[in-house]
Amino acid sequence: MLRCVANTPDVTVAWMKDDRKLDCVDGKHSKRQIGATCYLDISNATEGDEGKYSVHLENSSGSDTRSCMVTVELKEWRSVQWNQDPMINKLRNFQISNEGVRELNFLLYGPVGAGKSSIINTIKSIFEERQYIECLAAAESTTSQTIYFQKFSMAKDGSFPFAFSDIMGLEKELLKGVSSEDIISALKGHVKEGYTFNPVIPLTDPNEYYRTNPGPNDKIHCLINVMPADKLAMMADDFIQKMKQVRVAASRMSESRCLDINS
Repeated sequence: MLRCVANTPDVTVAWMKDDRKLDCVDGKHSKRQIGATCYLDISNATEGDEGKYSVHLENSSGSDTRSCMVTVELKEWRSVQWNQDPMINKLRNFQISNEGVRELNFLLYGPVGAGKSSIINTIKSIFEERQYIECLAAAESTTSQTIYFQKFSMAKDGSFPFAFSDIMGLEKELLKGVSSEDIISALKGHVKEGYTFNPVIPLTDPNEYYRTNPGPNDKIHCLINVMPADKLAMMADDFIQKMKQVRVAASRMSESRCLDINS
């Protein structure tokens, strides 16, 4: 509530914001005058209501203007703990209950440019405590920068038993980008690191990069679906069908879990 007291009630009142006439919005602004006191009420204030407010008073004897700056302090809608040390310490001390598994394997998949490689770079930078850029990011490109099956281990000095695998991105054409068959083979542990993805011919046995009898350390324990949140409504049916096929296969594997991330 802004208030201005004049020395007489016989005045014409005009309110301004940022040196322009204030356009009153119904339900937002309320102007009133009680005797020689003029009021401007602003309801449900937001950051957009911040600025310089002025009141101009005028009558036959003359005119005068007074101004003030209005700032709005917003209440946090949730409390966020920005200190990442507790989370890092928890991950540092994490122990895998299955003695036969050295590290938990995560596989990131999704459309080209969704941010899969960038996520790995970010996580690796946090664990390494330095700038880490080894995964090539496609950004706005329509062609995947990842052409090999790559595994990035976070393990260091016996801690952080996590590994993230990067694969070629999905493309809208059926015969472009990583094939659903190759993703499913990677989930089951059949794909060896260094395999060059072939969108037309999926990896099968016999092949030097095909692992015939994968063990618990070779299989993917968590499938992470990375999606561009600003393009969900524009996704082609081919994308959706590829992703459904992979998700169904992952759901049938007791060792794997699915996780969706909107980037």
